[in-house]
Amino acid sequence: MGATSSDLPGVDHPPRATVRRVIEAPAPVDAAVERRWRRAVWGASAAFFVVFGALILRRHATFGTPVFDFGIFDQGLWLLSRFDEPFVTLRGLHLFGDHSSYLMLGLLPLYWVWDDPRALLLLTVAALAATAPIVYRVGRGEGLAPVLAAAIAAGYLLAPGTQWQAWDSFHPETLTIPLLVGAYALAQRERWWWTVAVLALALTAKEDVFLVVVPFGIYLWWRWRRPREGLAVVGLGLVAAALSFAVLLPHFSPTGELLYNNRYARFGEGPLGIAVGMFTNPTEVLDVLWAGDQLTYLLAMLVPLALCLLAPDVLAIAGPVTLANMLSAHTYQHQIRYHYTAYLLAVAAVAAAVGARRLVTRWPAVDVRAAAVGAVALAVAGSLAVGPWPLGQRDPWRGWASDPGAVRGALARIPGDAVVSADWYLGTHLAHRRTVYEFPGPFQRPLSAWAAPGVPLPEPATVEWVAVLRRIADDSDEVAAVLDRLRADPRFEVVIDDEHVALLRRRDA
Repeated sequence: MGATSSDLPGVDHPPRATVRRVIEAPAPVDAAVERRWRRAVWGASAAFFVVFGALILRRHATFGTPVFDFGIFDQGLWLLSRFDEPFVTLRGLHLFGDHSSYLMLGLLPLYWVWDDPRALLLLTVAALAATAPIVYRVGRGEGLAPVLAAAIAAGYLLAPGTQWQAWDSFHPETLTIPLLVGAYALAQRERWWWTVAVLALALTAKEDVFLVVVPFGIYLWWRWRRPREGLAVVGLGLVAAALSFAVLLPHFSPTGELLYNNRYARFGEGPLGIAVGMFTNPTEVLDVLWAGDQLTYLLAMLVPLALCLLAPDVLAIAGPVTLANMLSAHTYQHQIRYHYTAYLLAVAAVAAAVGARRLVTRWPAVDVRAAAVGAVALAVAGSLAVGPWPLGQRDPWRGWASDPGAVRGALARIPGDAVVSADWYLGTHLAHRRTVYEFPGPFQRPLSAWAAPGVPLPEPATVEWVAVLRRIADDSDEVAAVLDRLRADPRFEVVIDDEHVALLRRRDA
């Protein structure tokens, strides 16, 4: 018997003025079939965790995880777990002056149990893997057949954007992916205040999460006719943004100003000025969007999850934050390799499930199994084309150490409480101490990666040990020049200087 769209779970409510279309209710699903596909999704999630967990641990073990940003979060969390002020000497900033990542406080128990940077790496992969069953639940909530819901979940795991998230070490915003998808699943089940609570938790990951949470609140109001909860989400997002940009970030900033405004300097000064500048200069906005690789980035993110394009209203939830990333002068914000894709990835996964439901609803002749195969095939093609698969010389998981064992042996000579200056990759293995700098800091002045312009570097005389990978020195004239100067400095003695690593110690340390 037919049913109206208002009677079916997960079907959009069209505007009140339109005539509601009558569609057929989805056929009942055999419980055994449901269990089989649900287990398949969990199996795919477990396989993802094993494969990409092993790959990121390999990258870390071969000295391929960088100080920016992994070492920053690692040192900050380690300091917090010791009840110390989280002033991250790798960055020259208080942890919460860099970003409003207060979600880190919830991770303290992790470092009380296992204070190892690998814990954060595996947590990232676990969060990505655990999202797939939630995507499956969203698909089933939309009324998809189990095979198609499972294909959307598998497509999410196979999408290059998901896999690059695992490669990009740990970032708090990656943890918002299961939160955002989970909030949508809760809304489908009419767990309204749980939806609000999960979105409030997502806001603690970073100051820019409000750019996806506020549109989510508007969508909550529009699709499910929940003005009270929608307004609550919008209000929470705006309050969190105001608190971050007007109070918390300036308070912990060494200059009292926001550190990343320069990425949007062409549009104005300060968050409000930048927003007004973007709104009043559409020609400038279009010039930026067409000038670089922004459109290529969008294609790489969306085509592997192509069914999301049938749900542009859902994709609009990620519109403001994606636009902000694409307009930034910081090119990492519009490259698929980096964590800035997290919010768009979460929304695209949900939109793919909604788009799949619209496909089979509007075109009943479409074979569900063929649609499932097509969804998986597109994700696989995208992954092979632009994903991080370790294929020959293109292996992005390979680190910088030609002999990791020899490097680890050298680092073991450094006392746990010594003040160290280490290069971009060794710094992540020496971050569990109160003072560690990224070489050539503090020996080189100025150092662009330290704090903010105008903030002085600490004195070089405080450094007791220096550790630099030979490949890094060979690759950077700047690093090599400072290292040569220290080799010739009588205040330092060379402990190791071979084809793998240079290790120097201050004589009076």
